[in-house]
Amino acid sequence: LRPESVVLLARTFEAHASGELFNCPDETEVVVLLEEAGSIAVGAAAAGIFAEGGGIAITHVGNISAGEQSSGIHAATGPAGGGISITSRGNIKLTGSRDASPLDPAAGIAAFGHSGITINSTGDITTTGEARHGIFATTETGNVSITSAGNVSADGFNANGIRVTGEGHSSVLIESGKVS
Repeated sequence: LRPESVVLLARTFEAHASGELFNCPDETEVVVLLEEAGSIAVGAAAAGIFAEGGGIAITHVGNISAGEQSSGIHAATGPAGGGISITSRGNIKLTGSRDASPLDPAAGIAAFGHSGITINSTGDITTTGEARHGIFATTETGNVSITSAGNVSADGFNANGIRVTGEGHSSVLIESGKVS
């Protein structure tokens, strides 16, 4: 890890705002390691894990639950930012409506990048409510790769199990489970 990286090792969190919040300048690499089994629970208008910065690597083991207008894992890089890598080994459950801009959808896993995005998920992702995607990834210039080995379910108007947008090449691999 580079000295300017942010690193977190943790077990269980309960919060009414974002469970873990990392907001760094575009050139700062953000590394979030939650490798001990535990859970994150947040209320409305929050994220279980929220990371913004230059390059982002998130590894999470455990379950995440969130309420209205919330995401399970939210990662975003700025225009000068690097890639995004998210590994989630646990279940993510979102309930309630989204009530946010269409440009900022709430999702079980949401990644907004300016270069490559890689998402690996082995747990089940369940969302309910309008425009609550299971997995959402968008990039301006890079490629998107999503591998899912769990069930992904989005139940609501304009909600997608997996939604990918952007200018680069995209691939989605469903190893097991189903997307609905």
